[in-house]
Amino acid sequence: MPHQRTYFFAILCLLCLLCLLGCGDSETVDTQQNRVPGTGMLSGQVTAPGAFQAAKVYARNLDKDIIYMVYTGGGLYQTVAMLPGSYEVWVENPGFESDRQDIQIEEGSVLNLDFSLREAEPQAVGQGTMGGDRAQGAILLSYDELYPDSPVKSLMEETCIQCHGQSFISFFQRSTEEWDDTIGSMMENRIPPGAISAHQRQELAGYLSTHFGPDGPKRRLKLEDEIPLDEAVLSKAQYVEYLIPVDDARPRRWLQEVHVDFDGNVWYTEDTKPHLVGRVDPRTGKIDEWELPDPEGHPHGLTVDSEGWVYWAELRKPYLGRLNPKTGEMERFPYDGTGGTLGELGGHTPVLDSQENVWFTLIYGDALGKWDRETKEIQVWRVPTKNSMPYGLDIGPDDTPALAELYGCKVAVFDAETETFTEYPALVDPPCRIRRLGIDSKGLLWYGVYSQGKLGRIDLKTGEQVEFDMASRFAEPYSIKVDRHTDTIWISDGGMGGALVRFDQETEEFIYYPTPRRSDMPKIDVSRDGNVWYSTRAISDGGVGVLYPDKTRITSLAAVNKKQRE
Repeated sequence: MPHQRTYFFAILCLLCLLCLLGCGDSETVDTQQNRVPGTGMLSGQVTAPGAFQAAKVYARNLDKDIIYMVYTGGGLYQTVAMLPGSYEVWVENPGFESDRQDIQIEEGSVLNLDFSLREAEPQAVGQGTMGGDRAQGAILLSYDELYPDSPVKSLMEETCIQCHGQSFISFFQRSTEEWDDTIGSMMENRIPPGAISAHQRQELAGYLSTHFGPDGPKRRLKLEDEIPLDEAVLSKAQYVEYLIPVDDARPRRWLQEVHVDFDGNVWYTEDTKPHLVGRVDPRTGKIDEWELPDPEGHPHGLTVDSEGWVYWAELRKPYLGRLNPKTGEMERFPYDGTGGTLGELGGHTPVLDSQENVWFTLIYGDALGKWDRETKEIQVWRVPTKNSMPYGLDIGPDDTPALAELYGCKVAVFDAETETFTEYPALVDPPCRIRRLGIDSKGLLWYGVYSQGKLGRIDLKTGEQVEFDMASRFAEPYSIKVDRHTDTIWISDGGMGGALVRFDQETEEFIYYPTPRRSDMPKIDVSRDGNVWYSTRAISDGGVGVLYPDKTRITSLAAVNKKQRE
């Protein structure tokens, strides 16, 4: 018996030792076999002469121009569901650098590739070489250094920065005349009448060209607050970005919105001329695009119904358009565009209700519109607050529309029976900006105060309202999207250099997932399997991306696994 007991404890100790050696790594990096047929997998170890956490491992498919990015956990990494092709692979982490290695991913292949990081010279921009051409080779400056004192600085803060954020202006280098044209365009349809005089416009254009002129050095805002990183969470995640082709006729892409359809594809709008809507099939990486019938139509947002029709709202013309991608057929539905000083133009964010009527905001006309599926007629209702610029829109589980007032810094909820609005101002002191919102399955409304780094919640049954501070004064919550299957709150935050953020309703914690490339993400969408889709807008080589919060659950590259309505 004593010998049996000794043998038993020896086996037990050996098992414990094996668990200590192996189980710790499995908590951060799952070594499961690839679960997507026709794809390959890459894994390995990353070492460095000093301590590091959550290093970014990039793999770029050179044949299809697709970027994969995962984080290390305990020095290990794994990338799954990779489409076959030639790849360039490297690692990025602040203070370190790696060589780039070329590999070939075949169907069903499981490759191992290790990296040894070395110390690197300090970089001007600590966002890595995949930060996009707008972020490379720039001088990092504090806010007051980037925007020196001037009599016109406060005006710039109240107009340009309040709307576009603290980093956005520095992305551009323009002459005085070009800045003047930009200001004029904003005054036509965004800046409230009377906010800028002719003299102030001239001063502002001069200030911007002095500090952000075509011949000056690249200057960027120094993010003095670090993004909080949870390596155990990040090492489970995987990013994939599908880059949209550029050519001489269209040297840059400016993707505005994304939307997941019922067939597993992801759609986007193109903000530059000639305007178009496009589709990415994540299963193959194939991209299709359709130019719109009116070159001045300017689609800002889109949505897709269960029959496959794609609807867009036109920013410059009083039309709601739709496309049948199977035939290429397009239709445009007009509405009254004669009211108000700016008309009722500014079609912005189209959203479907449960009957697949299309609701949309009219950002320049201070209004909410509805396209009736049965009659194909459009009705428009004006919000109570003038110059409020209705922006993002969501439809609640009970078909209640709610919209964000960008300049009004309010949330407006519409009662379709009484045709009246109830407005909820943000709790912060004005001026402030609210861009997009979402409603969860319980009827709680969530919004982001873009200009002040806060996430807000309104109980539409009781009117109770609360706001949560995000992790940094540089936070800029742009788009709020709710996964109604789990009531997970997702936020796109371009202010911290580009991150998707998950808010846990129970713990009231923000979990950050820094994106592969430094960019803002003007609208996000969540597929039924809980993955977050976005566009990279503020970089020239724009693309459509997806965050898989848990790569072990990837069983298909389709954005939607079941064809059903919400």
